[in-house]
Amino acid sequence: MRPSRSGGQCLHVQRFRPHFAGVRLGRVARRGRFVAFALLAAGTLASVAVAVTPPKGDTKAIQFFSSQFQAYQDVPGVRIVESGYFSVKRLNGSNVSYRWSQPTPRGYTPATAEILAWLDGTRITAYLATLSAPKIRHVRILMSGGSVFVASARCWHKSNANASPFGTGELYLLNDGGAVFQPLVKTDTTSVVTFSYDWSAGSKATEVTTFTNHTPPAMTTQITVTGKQAMTIRKTITPLASPPALPVSPPPALPRPTPRCR
Repeated sequence: MRPSRSGGQCLHVQRFRPHFAGVRLGRVARRGRFVAFALLAAGTLASVAVAVTPPKGDTKAIQFFSSQFQAYQDVPGVRIVESGYFSVKRLNGSNVSYRWSQPTPRGYTPATAEILAWLDGTRITAYLATLSAPKIRHVRILMSGGSVFVASARCWHKSNANASPFGTGELYLLNDGGAVFQPLVKTDTTSVVTFSYDWSAGSKATEVTTFTNHTPPAMTTQITVTGKQAMTIRKTITPLASPPALPVSPPPALPRPTPRCR
């Protein structure tokens, strides 16, 4: 089964943000409300209708951002390192709860995520995310072929879409839907794009991405959210010359990570 594509062939995808969500490994425990969302290195659930909102603002900056999108058309995979977006909490035994897209809740510890993703024409089609925090078991989240698996020990638990912070469909690596761009800033070695957008009700986000002057570029991003959901997210995106190793076969093969938990 191959994941369906969200947003067709266009770059401009309307952003949505979850207020909070998470799972308990071993037994899935829904906490809070999960809403489809789109984010740089994230995207929308395939089952959700996506509104298209073109960007506004500085024309040169918009054109440059679109050119960087095109530069990733033939890139087979990426490595993403992200902080400020995830948090984790130790539960009983090997169980760990995790959250994303909200300020760190009481009792939780900020986590760093390393995400290895397969790309198909700038869309993330499968990924393995490893969440790390001091003195807490690593959490692994795997999505492929619309299926989601989670693990905080050696074996994998089958889960559902609520456990996947990046949805279960094919997701755009870059996204500027509904954004307002400021003027492009160029140096001898980098180009810096700044744009803003609505993060959630009562919150605004300003995203600053620095692109290296390579094709395809490496990227460093900082997202500053102000208002009710005040938080700061930092990430790096590194293009890979070959698809990264994931514990499943590529689509359309059915994802069967091993070992599976009993």
